[in-house]
Amino acid sequence: MNRGKKEPTTGSLDMLLDTMCNTFGGVCFIALMVAILTAMTPKSSEDAMDGEAEAKMLVDREKTNLARKRDELKSAIEIQKSFLATNQATAAISAAALTQGLSSNTTAIARLKAQRAEFEDMLAALKTDADYSKREAARLERLLKELEERLGKPIGKQRSVRTPTEREVSGLRCEDFWLRKGRLYLLRNRQQCKCEMLRDSSGKPHQWNFTVILGAGYRVDESFFNGLDWNQIKNDLNTQGYVRIYSDRESFPQLCELRDALIHYHKQYNWHIHEKEVLSFVEGYDGRIQ
Repeated sequence: MNRGKKEPTTGSLDMLLDTMCNTFGGVCFIALMVAILTAMTPKSSEDAMDGEAEAKMLVDREKTNLARKRDELKSAIEIQKSFLATNQATAAISAAALTQGLSSNTTAIARLKAQRAEFEDMLAALKTDADYSKREAARLERLLKELEERLGKPIGKQRSVRTPTEREVSGLRCEDFWLRKGRLYLLRNRQQCKCEMLRDSSGKPHQWNFTVILGAGYRVDESFFNGLDWNQIKNDLNTQGYVRIYSDRESFPQLCELRDALIHYHKQYNWHIHEKEVLSFVEGYDGRIQ
């Protein structure tokens, strides 16, 4: 029995192609929907805050630019107003005032010309008198040399301070003086100096800080050494005592006068430079004298 030829069937291939196309289309549709939903979703709070900050910065920058332009325009307007006022004032000058000004200028020019002629005559007379010019130049030169010599010499009285030679002596009672800004303060006088006592952890005093009451001390000058205050201070210093002087650099002349007075009355002393506003003491004995 003869078998006829069978035609090739394409149903399975068509179904495969159809399935692949449908799958690809579905994938494309899902991707498209995801993109649309993402675009429609609102931005996060951080992005919104960044956007607001950037917008605020732009607004502030624009405000700054506008304010600067406004100030420039105001300055230009003020300059224009001043120019207009000046021009108006100039335009307000009458022709009579201009004529009067021109006449006064002419008079001034004539007067200057006359003075110039007088100066020229004086210069001619000076040129003819050569000897007088030479004598005057020599006199001026001598005066200049004398002035230079006077300026080269120190003005006023010079004071010299000897180098202190200290020695330690025991059993002396100390009287503390403080020279500050040209005035003498006695540390033991509570009306002239304030004292602050510091204690250690056990409650025992270990440091004393003194500060002066400005203006309450004695003014050290010639009348002071001839007055009753200095006599009282001098009498309080017995033979077993000495004076310890603290002085700032501004009170150096007063230090020299006080030192000379102590030497004159045969009083023992010692001095120290102290520039601070607080004078501190600790417990102990100091018998160094000069």
